[in-house]
Amino acid sequence: MAIATQDGNTPVIALLRRDWKFLFNQLRSTHAGYLHRVTASAPVLGGEPERYYELAAADAEAVPGALDPSWTRRGGQPHSVLLLPAAPAGSDDDEAHTMVRIMLKDVASIPTGLAELEAWQRVLASLDSLPVG
Repeated sequence: MAIATQDGNTPVIALLRRDWKFLFNQLRSTHAGYLHRVTASAPVLGGEPERYYELAAADAEAVPGALDPSWTRRGGQPHSVLLLPAAPAGSDDDEAHTMVRIMLKDVASIPTGLAELEAWQRVLASLDSLPVG
């Protein structure tokens, strides 16, 4: 059930608990990228798995876009991954996904003053927004 955005803030959708668990199992992320992608549609409450797999199928058929050339100048290796994989996150390499979850928990538990809180929240959001693949 889509709910309109308020004053340009992060969009909100209503989910059943089982749908939230399904999405978290698929993505192992709380990043709002999925929310931004689905707010334009009006699904049936409780039908999140169906919508997710439709989007995952569209991702599998999509042609990768152009890569930022600055990555190759910095020594990065171009690699394309699906934004929404059909298989749950970590099903191909659970140890790597476990390591990422541990890193996120460690960063989240760093004691900071209020002034540093926003900076650490940005770090967490950046790490959590990495594609699942």
